Amino acid sequence: MDKALMSFRQLAEVLSLPLKSIEILPGHGNEWQPFFSAYGPFLYQDENLGVPQRMLYQSYLVAIREMAAIGNATAHSRQTVPTELVGITNVLLLANPAHQTALKRRKSLVQAGSLEPRKELDFLEALLSIRETSKQSMLWCYRRWLINQMQYRLRVQSTGSADMHEPGVGSADSMSLDGACPPLDVLRTELSIASRACDIYPRNYFAWLHRLLCMQALLPRDAEVADADAYKMFFILDEFTWARRWLETHVADYSAVHYLMSLSQHIRQIPHLGSSSAAEPILEAVESLSTHAQTLVQTYPDHETLWLYLR
Repeated sequence: MDKALMSFRQLAEVLSLPLKSIEILPGHGNEWQPFFSAYGPFLYQDENLGVPQRMLYQSYLVAIREMAAIGNATAHSRQTVPTELVGITNVLLLANPAHQTALKRRKSLVQAGSLEPRKELDFLEALLSIRETSKQSMLWCYRRWLINQMQYRLRVQSTGSADMHEPGVGSADSMSLDGACPPLDVLRTELSIASRACDIYPRNYFAWLHRLLCMQALLPRDAEVADADAYKMFFILDEFTWARRWLETHVADYSAVHYLMSLSQHIRQIPHLGSSSAAEPILEAVESLSTHAQTLVQTYPDHETLWLYLR
């Protein structure tokens, strides 16, 4: 068997294993040979994967060829095995996380029931642990699409009707979180992943945007809803407090400033929120932003980002 083809198949297989993080290792990987795993020329330990860069690029070329072969087979009505397609797109997305064809194929597999949204979210979490990959807008959009897909399935199960709108495969269907607010444990996971992405890639606009869209889905429509969902108000307050603390330790992060101001603006726009006792601590936190900005400017007067925050 061709060596590149063998490496591709081994990489496709190891990417299907449970993964917490992925790192692209520089060079051919020869220096890592004593530590290679049983899955091939890769480092795999405690669900953390290391892939030599040269090996990844060679496998990527094979994956492109294999994807083209699937396209030709489809044109001739030959059935494609879902696991084969998952393996190919695993490699494509690791090497090129903005590969639109790979993402659309995986969305189709999710809709067909051949790929579980929860498992796919886990795979994306591992991809987003890579520094350069963490800034790819398409992967963040795909996460929201998967969450929407999960919410859609829950609504179908609860109502017994499949007539409601199912998220499509286009980019417009993944810009925001629609329908009912996702469970808080889902949102906590999303916020945690976004935090890690902002840590490994400073001023990560798309990670902050993902965070904002997640929080928008949680915000109440009016004061009455705020009082009924007081536990959500505590969640929002915790997030608001976290964002302020983040800015205090990342004073050059203009994306964090944009997030904090956007979140506060959305909170202010909630009708009659001032009449909600549950929302009172949040409104106090929003009103204290001016004082917070002044304090940071006095402490770090040379940072332009903080002056923008103050204005």
